This record gives sequence, C-alpha cells and structure tokens, in this order.
Amino acid sequence: HVRVDSLYSYFPARIRPLVDIVAIAALTVVMAVVTFHGFQTLQDSIRSGTRTISAMSFPLAVPQAAWVFGLAFFVICLLQTLLISIHRLFQGDADAVNALIGPLTGAGEVAQEQEMLRRDAERNSPEAQS
Repeated sequence: HVRVDSLYSYFPARIRPLVDIVAIAALTVVMAVVTFHGFQTLQDSIRSGTRTISAMSFPLAVPQAAWVFGLAFFVICLLQTLLISIHRLFQGDADAVNALIGPLTGAGEVAQEQEMLRRDAERNSPEAQS
C-alpha cells in the first residue's frame, strides 16, 4: 500500500489521521472488490469443474480457495484496523491512529532498522549462543 508521503508531510498534523483513515478505507474497498471477484472466479471454477492443464489435472478450485481465503482474511484485518483507527480518532487519540496506520518518517524508519540490527546482534552474540 503506497501513499504519496511527500504530499502527506504538507498536511496539518490534525488532518493526517483523517488522511490515514481515508487511505485505509480506500484500500479496504479495493481489496473487498478484488476478493468479491476472486470469489466469483472460485465459484465459476467449482461450477465448471475447471482443472489444470498439467498431467496431474488438479482442480483449480483448490488453490483458488486458498487465494480467496487469504484475500478475505486480509479484508477482515483491514476492517478491524479501520474500525480501531476510527474509534481512536473519536477518542481524540491521534497519536494512536498515527502509530497504528500512519506512515513511518525517515527518522522512524532509521530507528526501526537500528532496533532490528540491535536485536540481531543480541541474538547472534556469543553469550546468547551458549
């Protein structure tokens, strides 16, 4: 999910949580449409008994069902994130909205990378391996 971070930084701090919520809502709608069409494709494959053209002649509905399940799970996770974000915004907790769905700043990405490197160093230290 890509946002135009260069424009995002120009929005006032009070507006940014709304922009984040609109972005997650848009992603949720797009993914719900993709999931809907994926489900229709799965139904068509089941109805017609479509199989792969390989020597195994495997039913296409099996991998398509896994695909649709993954898409549906993603939409559910997006809906949960969206609802939590809206709830936190109505509570007046813009920082929580930013932490949940806001983009990382350049400094935030550097800090996250440094933390990952620190954890890797601790895990690979001689003390941790004994």
